[in-house]
Amino acid sequence: MESNGLLEKSEQVYAQLGKNLSITSNAVTAAEIILDTAQELIGWEACYLILYDPEQGTRPRPLLTIDTIDGKRVVQHDAAPEKPSENMLKAIRESGYLSLYEEPFEVSPSLSFGNRAHRTLSQLFVPVRSGDRTIGVLSIQSYKIKAYSENSLEVLKTLSNHCAGALERIWAQEALAQMVERLKVLYQATHAISASLDLEQLYDSIHTTVEKVMPCDDFVIDGYDENTNEIIPIYAVEYPRKRIFTEKYFADHGLAGKVVHTHMPVLLNNVADMDGSGIDFEL
Repeated sequence: MESNGLLEKSEQVYAQLGKNLSITSNAVTAAEIILDTAQELIGWEACYLILYDPEQGTRPRPLLTIDTIDGKRVVQHDAAPEKPSENMLKAIRESGYLSLYEEPFEVSPSLSFGNRAHRTLSQLFVPVRSGDRTIGVLSIQSYKIKAYSENSLEVLKTLSNHCAGALERIWAQEALAQMVERLKVLYQATHAISASLDLEQLYDSIHTTVEKVMPCDDFVIDGYDENTNEIIPIYAVEYPRKRIFTEKYFADHGLAGKVVHTHMPVLLNNVADMDGSGIDFEL
C-alpha cells in the first residue's frame, strides 16, 4: 500500500510539473519549477541547472544556481563557468552519476559556488536530454553524509527526462526571438549604412550594429594592400569604446594577416578555467 501511495504521489508530481512547464516560456522560471520538483521528490540544499549542448560547444548557460546559507536559499547570479566542468562532462559521458564523501574536502574557489567554506558531501549529476540531444546538466546536492542513493539518482534521471522537452522548446523559442531581433537590427543597419555619406559615420554605423547583435568590446576594420602586402588600419575601437589609431604593418603576422593569407575566418577564445560550487560545479 505504501509503495502504491508513493507511486501515486510521483504521478501527481510529474503531472503538475508538465502542466507548469507547458505554460511558461521563460527559461529561468522553468528552472525554478524543475528544481522545486527535485526538492519535493528528493530534497537538496544546493543545486544548479545549466544549459549546455556539447555538439554546439558554446559556453554553458546557467539558468539557476542555488545554495542554502544560514538556513536561507541564496541564488548566485554570477556563477557562470566559461566552459563545462569535468563533473558536467562526466554526467554527460556516464548518463548521470552519484558522488558521496565522508568528510569535507578542499577545493579551489574557482571550482565552486555558494558558501565556499561549507562543502556538500552528497551530490547527484544527470544530463538533460531531449531524444539523442544533450541540452544541459542538472545537479542537486546535500551537506549531509549519504543523503542520496542509486535510487535517488534514478529519480533525478526520470525528472530530467520529463523536463527536457520543455527546456528544449523554451531554448528554441528564445533563439528564434533573438534571431528575429537581430534581423530587425540588421535591416535598420542596412538603411543607416546606405544613407551614410561620411566614411567615419559609415564605420561607426557598422560598429554600432555589431554591438547590438553580439558582445563586442573591441572592434577593428582593416584594409589590405596586395601590392605591398600590408595591413592598412581603417577603423578601430577598444574598450571602453575608445577610438584608436594604429600604424600599417606587413601581413606576415597578426590575425589580420592570417585572415588575408588563409582566406578563412579566425575564432580566438581565451578561456580561463572556471567551474564550480562550497558546492561543486565541480559541484
